[in-house]
Amino acid sequence: MQQKHLKDIQNLSYGMDIVIVSVTSEFERLYWYKRLNQMRGQIVKEKSLIITVVEDWPEGAGNALGTFYAFTKASEIALKNYGINLIEQLKDHRSIAIYHTAGRGTRLTPMTGCEHNNKSRIKLIGRLWKKSEPTPITLLEAVIKQTSILAPFRKGRLSVFWGDQLFVPASALKKTSHEVDLLIKPLKHSPTEKEWKDNEYSKYGFVIVNPKGEMQQLEKLSFEDFSALSLKDDETLAFSLGSFSLSQRLLSSFLDLFSTELKQKMGSFDSDPHLWMPLSLEKPLYVSILEKKGISNKFAVSHWDRMQSFKKDFSEKFNLTNLLGASSMGENTLWWDYGNMRTYYENCLKLVQDNQEGAALKQFFALNGKNENHVESPQLKIENSILINCSIHKGQIKNCVLVNVTADTIEASDSVLISSSAQSIEAKQSILYNALENGKILVRANQVRADNFSEENGHTKFYNTIHPHLPWDQPVEGNPLSFKDLHQFNQQTNPVQGQQLAQTMHNKIKQAVFDLQK
Repeated sequence: MQQKHLKDIQNLSYGMDIVIVSVTSEFERLYWYKRLNQMRGQIVKEKSLIITVVEDWPEGAGNALGTFYAFTKASEIALKNYGINLIEQLKDHRSIAIYHTAGRGTRLTPMTGCEHNNKSRIKLIGRLWKKSEPTPITLLEAVIKQTSILAPFRKGRLSVFWGDQLFVPASALKKTSHEVDLLIKPLKHSPTEKEWKDNEYSKYGFVIVNPKGEMQQLEKLSFEDFSALSLKDDETLAFSLGSFSLSQRLLSSFLDLFSTELKQKMGSFDSDPHLWMPLSLEKPLYVSILEKKGISNKFAVSHWDRMQSFKKDFSEKFNLTNLLGASSMGENTLWWDYGNMRTYYENCLKLVQDNQEGAALKQFFALNGKNENHVESPQLKIENSILINCSIHKGQIKNCVLVNVTADTIEASDSVLISSSAQSIEAKQSILYNALENGKILVRANQVRADNFSEENGHTKFYNTIHPHLPWDQPVEGNPLSFKDLHQFNQQTNPVQGQQLAQTMHNKIKQAVFDLQK
């Protein structure tokens, strides 16, 4: 079944009818509108309607209110610019998807900082074609491409996705009859405490599912809380993949319920703690979970009452017994999380693994040959590595993935190198991202280097570690600013000017490398 899904992912006739991308700045709105239109036939289907909106909400809306706000703004744009009513489009069984790109991307800093605070622009090991020139595929584009296979099963529904994880289902996809449908991956077995810690399961949401597909949403769990769960014999514990879809009538009702918040841009609600949990959990459990998160008893009780009253009215109106359901993607679902440095590094390097998962990743990114658009040299030894659009004269590369790298000499092993230029590069068990040097670049084991470019500061180098990560708000040795300061600095700069400066400087280094080889 996964082979079928991987094949279907390459078939753009499966894409969503309407694609909405929610971003945090006007620069990003214009960038993604232009970029996605350039990628028609590669990322979105040719006739998809693309709408990009800015979440201009003080302190952030959270992904629940953020979803309803993005849909509201997209509806205004669709009606004004195209004469299209999005609610009517859902009634006519069109598929609509929202892709969220908000968030500071702290767990991927400094790569997010070098993409001017945009996690969705982070590059992966794959390539697209832009005006007949190869360009690295971005995280958001990979997510849009992957979720295209859900479109035929989401007609008349609004689907919501986050721009940092990919998954290929192991089970057959089906239409859902629930008003809310969450995508889940059942646990194969009960994890040990070591597995829980090593895989950072405490950072993921969980759900309990009964045989009817009805679910209860749980907040992120510690191993102790997980161990204390008492499941019934016919219940299943599963990871929440974070993505969900809504029926048209439930979406319309949510828009009415939160109309005051949406008009006043007031509050911040996330889908798990503020929608699915109060709709699916008993009051004492819900209140106790929120209190552990430092949320007042008064708010928890009041919000639970509000959501239960909504559930009662909605269910009676449409004669329903349960709102929330879950669609299992299968225990063997391939799930690639690129949301933090460790998993980004590990999932990039899975491409060179000689196993089923490595083969699936190659197929997903349409990597037919190991080294594409690469200038070969007899003085360069390549072992078990993938190179895309690189120009390297001599050296040795083992167990690595490289995209858009130019160097005269490289000695690299077990590393991820992307969009970097230097006379020579030495890397071991590390990440080099958007870096350049008119000389030698050295990245040590467990180290990340990513360079930022701006008109104000020119070219600056930043370092982090793959795992664990360095502090967000404290300057560390080798960095001119803390990651927090870098994030704030980027908010005041023009990313287009920074990108132009980076391109100019990369071109100079590339020319210097080419001159060395004459």
